Amino acid sequence: VSLSVDPKFHPKIIGRRGAVISQIRKEYDVLVQFPGRTSDHPDLITITGYESNALKAKSAIAEMVQGFEDLSQREITLDPRIHSRIIGARGRQIRKIMEDFKVSSRSQRRAQFPGLRIPRSDPH
Repeated sequence: VSLSVDPKFHPKIIGRRGAVISQIRKEYDVLVQFPGRTSDHPDLITITGYESNALKAKSAIAEMVQGFEDLSQREITLDPRIHSRIIGARGRQIRKIMEDFKVSSRSQRRAQFPGLRIPRSDPH
């Protein structure tokens, strides 16, 4: 079974240290393969296993992707001097912020953009 998913969502489907995709593989007893960086079809995820399990896994991944697509994204500019205070020791503070407010945060390299990108599920 194959599923077309925008490559920007692949890291979210895989999860930190492969936790999310490992859970899907274990729960549905399937093998999930992502395309390589030089693939002709960089958006095609292949799910291998018993057909009923593969279809259930495909549905679960499609539901996750729909949730990611529903997120809005805001960019805010912060003074680079306060980045370390927001991030905290070993990222503890930024993880707490992300958990408390149910957001994801990605900081860009200073040369590109001195701010944080915060996708939110709240459209306001």
